[in-house]
Amino acid sequence: MTKTFGLLIERRMEYGNERVHARVVSRDPREDYPSGCSSLGNSYDGDLPKFYHGLQYDGLAMAGFVSERDAEFFGYEAEYRDVYAVNLPQLKRMVKTMQRVVDRVRKDQVREPGDYLTAMAAALKLTFVVERIGKRTGSSYADQDWRFMSIPEGRNRYRAMIQEAQAETRERLGNKAPNLKVVS
Repeated sequence: MTKTFGLLIERRMEYGNERVHARVVSRDPREDYPSGCSSLGNSYDGDLPKFYHGLQYDGLAMAGFVSERDAEFFGYEAEYRDVYAVNLPQLKRMVKTMQRVVDRVRKDQVREPGDYLTAMAAALKLTFVVERIGKRTGSSYADQDWRFMSIPEGRNRYRAMIQEAQAETRERLGNKAPNLKVVS
């Protein structure tokens, strides 16, 4: 069996804002935890279906945040994050990968983060969404507990995480924020 790809969703406080991230990860079917996907697109990943050849998943994420001004959710579009060095072949794969996502988002006429997650999953043939459950224990993914979900379940959980982050931000703001809404 070959590995599959999906999205790791998580919520955390970062730079003074509630953040809700969805990051592309892989999963070996023999393991019950996600892992990185840095080898995708390299010559030694030849056991993957042809669709994945020429794509760059490592570093691809949706990294939105809740505004401390009015509890609106911003910035959930696909982007490459925490990429420290890129060569020309990787850059070409990044462009090809992003173009697939953008084309699918336009085709699906996406208007909110949950639907963006679904469109991104469809464009890149992602098959699961995963969330860490419980507290972090240890330093590797293998040391954690995980909940794997289908894409529709993951979309709903991602939406719920955003709403939870907005509600907590609104509470911190002392109900001074306007009605909760998501801005695209």
